[in-house]
Amino acid sequence: MQLTLLKSKIHRATVTGASLDYEDSLAISADLAELVGLVPHEKILVGNLSNGQRFETYAIYGEPRRGLVELNGATAHRGKIGERITIMSFARCTLEEAAVHEPHIVVLNEKNEIVRYEGGDSESTNSSDAFPPAGAVEALAPVSACSPVSAVDTTAAAISCGFALPRGKSSEPSLNSIT
Repeated sequence: MQLTLLKSKIHRATVTGASLDYEDSLAISADLAELVGLVPHEKILVGNLSNGQRFETYAIYGEPRRGLVELNGATAHRGKIGERITIMSFARCTLEEAAVHEPHIVVLNEKNEIVRYEGGDSESTNSSDAFPPAGAVEALAPVSACSPVSAVDTTAAAISCGFALPRGKSSEPSLNSIT
């Protein structure tokens, strides 16, 4: 039996751009996409937190370290600049793989900066530890066994962002329940 489980999630991303004249896709800063294990052209489900609409498209990498989240082509009709969205991808797993699977999740603030990271066997970390100096990055768990992609070097992605990854509960009450 195969189950479909959440593989990657970028929660509360702020739309930073929209272009009707571009091919359909959603451009995401490469560092954020790599951190949660999204690969270029991977099918994604996007939920708009402002209007409740959901739509499918595919991810493309945008310029890293810019916090880019841009709706392209027809998807530009599904959201406005400044609206918050959730970007999700899924993986098919066996029951055995599902038993050890942990999705990779980042929660962003209104500037598309990481407020919290969850994935693998992470332990809770208060968001006050969110941005220690580069080089103080903890090693992260590899991508789940049921991920359709090879493991992404999330430690390198975090270092390229210039900050460590906050893990676990946020000090912001509204971010403690991920939907």
